Amino acid sequence: MKRAFVFVILAACSKAPPADPVKLPKVGLVVSVPGATIKDSIAGTGNEVVADSLGALMVDADKDTPTEELVRTRLQATKSENIAIENLADGFAVTYEIAGSKLRFYNLEAHRKIGDAWFACRSTSTPSSYAARRAAALAACKSLAKS
Repeated sequence: MKRAFVFVILAACSKAPPADPVKLPKVGLVVSVPGATIKDSIAGTGNEVVADSLGALMVDADKDTPTEELVRTRLQATKSENIAIENLADGFAVTYEIAGSKLRFYNLEAHRKIGDAWFACRSTSTPSSYAARRAAALAACKSLAKS
């Protein structure tokens, strides 16, 4: 009986292995997201990463060098609320909310300098799933690396 108990504790405490990096061919990067499907983005210039854990995530090259001030100013102009900026080693991540007519949308936008270029990583969630999906999207954005 003791062996079964120890096994249950070990099984409950063990973490799933990290996802193998998946190529994002439009942007020349890889991302680590379990169960990810990669598509061309709607705009056609980047990639869309789709997974149960995060919903959809858009990854694209930034057209201009992003700064926290420019992003904050743009978001304030669109009446975004609860803007919070997190500094990353190679850029920054911004979380914010937009009140729709019936739903509130919870957004993540990360900008990272990888190699010599800046990349944007964006995700939107609805209230029922935003906390877990936003965390998974941020982890995915942080996992981006050169392929």
